[in-house]
Amino acid sequence: MKTLGLKNGDLVFENGDFTIIEGVEEVQQCLEIMLSTNLGEWFLNEDFGFNYHLALEKPEDEEVQAEIARVLAQEERVATIGEITTNQDKKQRKLDARYTVGLVSGETISSEVNIHGAN
Repeated sequence: MKTLGLKNGDLVFENGDFTIIEGVEEVQQCLEIMLSTNLGEWFLNEDFGFNYHLALEKPEDEEVQAEIARVLAQEERVATIGEITTNQDKKQRKLDARYTVGLVSGETISSEVNIHGAN
């Protein structure tokens, strides 16, 4: 699958044209979009996205990690979900999460997502 390249939510241009990404890089971008979209925000699929309220309000890392795993499992190209670690700063309403997934293609993605709630 090929898709337009994004950086910080903006389209990326190279030599006056859109960049196209595919393979592992495209799957990683899709996972980041899924984890960066608030649950219920996309009207075409209310199950799409990450429950920000849970992540930013609940003290239990296990609940937050289970929510991250739920979101990652929605991507059909993810075969296995490995380690998920979280670091929360409840006072600043921030969550940093690292995850590792195995893809159907046999490749592995290790990435990090940073979620910041409104103060």
